[in-house]
Amino acid sequence: MGSKPVKFILVGLWNTAIGYITFIALELLFRRQGTHYLVALVLSQIMIIANAYFCYKFWVFKTSEVSWAEPSRFGLIYGLNFLANLFLLPIFVNIAKMTPIMGQGVVVVILASANYFAHNYFTFRQEPATKRGGVVATIPKPRSCEP
Repeated sequence: MGSKPVKFILVGLWNTAIGYITFIALELLFRRQGTHYLVALVLSQIMIIANAYFCYKFWVFKTSEVSWAEPSRFGLIYGLNFLANLFLLPIFVNIAKMTPIMGQGVVVVILASANYFAHNYFTFRQEPATKRGGVVATIPKPRSCEP
């Protein structure tokens, strides 16, 4: 089905829907208890990370890498995304005077395109077949190519 950007958008919509619905439910629940809306943000982010990783790895980018490097890169991108979210959401709530639910909706849209490029070119980048373990292997030219 579809190209990598289309699949990324579909997984992003799926994951965003899960994360946003979780955020809304937790925000409404915690609001009654007087808990800060950023607690709902933290918990909803934690809940969607594993879902996102496996969907992106096996369906969108179809990588076969088995190492700590790829999940580490994924964690770095999600960590930066999370920090950006922690920074932006209070701006929309406190300065733009949006509700936390509306502000989070705006933040999600802002961060979505940045995430595609980060995951495509960093997290799930495909190494050339000649590169192994950080060392680029040289492949000799066939004799027919030499002058």
